Amino acid sequence: MEFHIRKVNQTATGGSYVVIYEGELTWIEDEPRFEVQISRTDPQDADPALVEEARIAILSGLEEVLRPKGLGASLSVKRLVVHPTDFKAWRFKHHTAAELSRILDEAAGAR
Repeated sequence: MEFHIRKVNQTATGGSYVVIYEGELTWIEDEPRFEVQISRTDPQDADPALVEEARIAILSGLEEVLRPKGLGASLSVKRLVVHPTDFKAWRFKHHTAAELSRILDEAAGAR
């Protein structure tokens, strides 16, 4: 399942953030296990520490939503944008959890 996040808030007030990534979400059945792999970053020379912070935050967002439901998932991130100034790891967690909740709610409504 395609999984895309594009949330940008750039203002002069200091609350700016950029959360952009695209990936493929695969459900892990019968086991609350979570994996996040990142294939490519934009820019290519993004700070490895920020990339790892984003990976952990995305993983945490998955866990927050899926662990209480006894579900697991693997997310293969095909492209991760790391903005050197407006990077906020907790925003990656927040927007991952919000999008995943939206998808699950939509799927439940379709049944």
